[in-house]
Amino acid sequence: MEYTIVSGGTERACILGMKNTSQNYPMSLSYCGVGYVEEVGSK
Repeated sequence: MEYTIVSGGTERACILGMKNTSQNYPMSLSYCGVGYVEEVGSK
């Protein structure tokens, strides 16, 4: 994976330790990832 994005809402609140957010570590954040298809094969 080349890039991920952190949402400006819920995930940001978790990172900042704001009220009513999960403080379990390690955190598994990011729901949007971008990468490259390097090879395609037949099915």
